[in-house]
Amino acid sequence: LVNGVILAAIVYWKTKEHRKKLHLKPELFMLHENRPKEEVVSLPKTPLIPPRLLICYSRYDGPAHVKAIMHLGTFVQQHMATQVHLDLWENL
Repeated sequence: LVNGVILAAIVYWKTKEHRKKLHLKPELFMLHENRPKEEVVSLPKTPLIPPRLLICYSRYDGPAHVKAIMHLGTFVQQHMATQVHLDLWENL
C-alpha cells in the first residue's frame, strides 16, 4: 500500500513537472476535464443491413435443447435486430 502511494505521488509529481516544462496552462486542462462529455454518432447514408447469425444445433441433444435453441433464436432476432438462421448439424 505504501509503495502504491509513493508511486502515485511520483507519477503525479512527474506529470506536473512535465507540464511545466512544456509551458502548459493547467486551467486549459481543468476546462477540458470539466466539460460535459458528448457522444457523436454518424449514421450511414445507405440503409443498414442487419447482421446475420447462423446457429447450428443437434436434435440428438434432446427436445429441451431444441426448444432452448428456438427461444435463443427468437430472442436474438426480436431484441438484437439480427437475422437468425437455424440449421440442424445432422443436415450439413
